[in-house]
Order: sequence, then C-alpha cells, then structure tokens
Amino acid sequence: MGIEKATYLKEVRSQYENYPYPRRNPEDERKKLWQPFFDSLDLINYFGFEGKKDFRKNFRALVAGGGTGDATTYLAEQLRGTDAEIVQIDMSSASIDIAKKRSEMRGLTNTKFIHNSLLELPNLDIGKFDYINCSGVLHHLANPGEGLLALKSVLKEDGVMGIMVYAQYGRTPTYFMQELMRMVNKGEPDMQQRVANCKAVYYDLPETNWVKRDEAAYRDEIEQSDDVGFYDLFLHTQDRAYTVPQVYDWAGECGLKLLTFLDQYGHEKQLYSPANYIKNPMVLEKIAGLPLKEQQAIAEILACTFRKHSFYLSKQEKKIPEFETLENVPFFSTYFSQDGVYANVYNAVSSTSETLNISNPPGRISIKPGNVTKLIFKYFDGERSIAEIIAAVKNDPGLSSGASEEEIYSEFARIYKTFNTFDWMLLRDKSVPNTVKSVSELQKYFSNSA
Repeated sequence: MGIEKATYLKEVRSQYENYPYPRRNPEDERKKLWQPFFDSLDLINYFGFEGKKDFRKNFRALVAGGGTGDATTYLAEQLRGTDAEIVQIDMSSASIDIAKKRSEMRGLTNTKFIHNSLLELPNLDIGKFDYINCSGVLHHLANPGEGLLALKSVLKEDGVMGIMVYAQYGRTPTYFMQELMRMVNKGEPDMQQRVANCKAVYYDLPETNWVKRDEAAYRDEIEQSDDVGFYDLFLHTQDRAYTVPQVYDWAGECGLKLLTFLDQYGHEKQLYSPANYIKNPMVLEKIAGLPLKEQQAIAEILACTFRKHSFYLSKQEKKIPEFETLENVPFFSTYFSQDGVYANVYNAVSSTSETLNISNPPGRISIKPGNVTKLIFKYFDGERSIAEIIAAVKNDPGLSSGASEEEIYSEFARIYKTFNTFDWMLLRDKSVPNTVKSVSELQKYFSNSA
C-alpha cells in the first residue's frame, strides 16, 4: 500500500505536510541538540543488549515516522565517525525536508531519508536494523498492529525497538478538547481556520474545563510549537491511546516482548510502582503478589497522569547487566552525566559524612556516605570495572579501616542500587569501549568543528 492509497493516511499526511511536527528550525542546531531520551545509546545497550553492544561496528538504526528529525539527528550525532547508518522514513515531505536540513547543518553523513509510509517497510528491501525508533506514530494509524508488524519485519532477531504511544488516562482532557473542536469545526474545510478556531476556544476555556485545570501540562508544547502544537494536540484526525494492559496485549499479539517502560527523567521504576502512591503496608503486600503488569496497571490508574507510554520491545527476552558480574563497568548515564556531574558528586561525598541529597530535576536521591564511599567515587571513572574499583579501594593508602573486599562490594552495591533507581548509573560489558557522550559533549564537539 503506497502513501496515497488509504484515505486515513491522506488526512494525516496532509496535516504533517502543512504542520511539520515537532516545530524545528535547522538554524537552531548551532545552539541545541534535542535528546529523545530513549534513543540514548547507553540506555539502548543496557536494556536491549545486556551492555555488550559495540555501536561502532555495523550498527543500523531506523527512525520510523521521524518527523522533523529529533531522533534521527540525535542518533546520528552519537554515532558520528562510525560506520553506522541511520535511516528515517516519513510520509511527510515537508517534515523530511526539515530533518535533512538539520542533518546537513550538522555535517552528518550517516543519515538516509525515505519518503514513504512505514506500512511499506516490508516491501522496500532496505535490510534489517539493530534498533528502531517509532515515537508518537503508531497511535495515529487506523490499525496500529499493522504498523508494529511492519516494524517487526525489518528488526533483527536480537534487535530492539523504542516505542512511544499515548496513554489513555492522562490524555482524557485532550480527548475532551478534540471532541469539542470536532463540534466547533464541523463543516470547516480550511486547516488554518480550524487552528484559529481552536486557539480562540483554548484561550477562552473556563476554569472548570479539564484542559484549563491541567494547563501547565500543555503550556510548553503549545508555546514551543504554536499552531503545530495546537493541531497535533487538539485537532488530530487519527488518534488513540493505550492503558498498560493494552500495551502488553498489543505487543504480545505482535509476537514481541516488553522489556521495560521508560521515563524521560528515569522515574519509570517509581511511576509504574504502586508503592509510589500507596503507603499502607497491608495493601502493598497484597499488590506485590500480583504479576508485574497488573502492578503497573494499578499504578497508572492511581496516578491518572501518564500522557505517554514509552518502552522498549524486542523479539527475544532480554537480560540487563548484573552488578554481581564484577567485570561489568559502572558509569553515569548520559541523561545524568552532564558537564561536571561526577566532580560535583565526588566533591559532595568528600566534604561531608551527612546524608547527601542529589538532585537532577525532577529526580532526587539520598545517599548516606559509608566508610569507603569517598574512595569508591575516587576510582569511579566509567572505565574501571566493578572488580577494578574494589581492588583500587582496597589498596588505597588512605583506607585506614581495613575494609574487606566483601564490605567494599556491599557498599558499592548500595550506591549502585540508589543511583540505578532512576537509571542514573548503568552497567556495560568491559569489552565495550566508553564512546557514549552526553548531549553537552556532543554539542560542544559540533560547535567546535562547525
């Protein structure tokens, strides 16, 4: 089926030809690199490849429905200087044009663009991919399962998908607004007039309206994208959402495994846990006996704020790297490790024996330094393995307590578990070089070489 054949695609395609999403100016690449969080190579490696993937060697990524190119640009920038290939497919020529210009602005040579529907992937003979990004796309198809199967057809057997679809409960106000605008705009053929009508209604919403009561949740998207944001939020012609059980069922029906839910700030372990909302120990004990997906479903209904579900899928069950494997290398994730973060943590640990509250908004963790915490951070460099750090601490001349390897390991495990709660500290296999850079490092490299 081509991009012109299905009526529902014509309407959606028309929207993105007139309102490429998200709104981006290629000139802004000089100032900022956008980071779609689940496209960070360290997270992909940790959750999808047991920390053993060397992205420098024959890595292929597909960005399906890539829009104006956030994921394409970020993946390509992370993989600059390697033989990796990033392919973006999108049915909007206007969106592809912006994505191409962003890639050209950065001097990226590892990107390729295809103007077509992702539903055509099984027929395009473009090979298989190690990683597929499909963010905010499948829920706009008349049959999202058909789209997911199309992605699966070009995924390698050990590959990973990063998917984002809308979440039902948190988007309830959005769907009320969409229904309202279908009534207001009934019979109005002009897209710009529909947007004008929507903006007029939005700015006159009474305080009792659910969108108005949750205005902060919409403000950033609307202010950043203006007409584009209004259309995508409140005027979309093809839009559906999922609950946690529906995500699991959908993936299972397509023969895929859900590896983990993800959150932009590393909160998924809290957001999808009933313990984040319920404190009664008797109730928590009862819930803890339920299957994980039922616990996550309970958390979603308790919160009622999830507007999106982001998650990794694969054809196979996957394991994450274990702290018990002493040859694994611990490191700060790219989201947490912006400029100076390690020095700040080390200095904080070095200057006090009091409990440290470390914030990386909106996340916050607390660490009570132990006898060897300072020395652990002294040798924690993203290059040494767990075993090497333990050995260095044990042999450090500043170690006066005579701590055993078991005691050092136990203290290190506590630190790792605390940071890993938000995916701020991850693990990779010792054989994989430390090539992953933070967004600020990537942008600095681009700015210096431009």
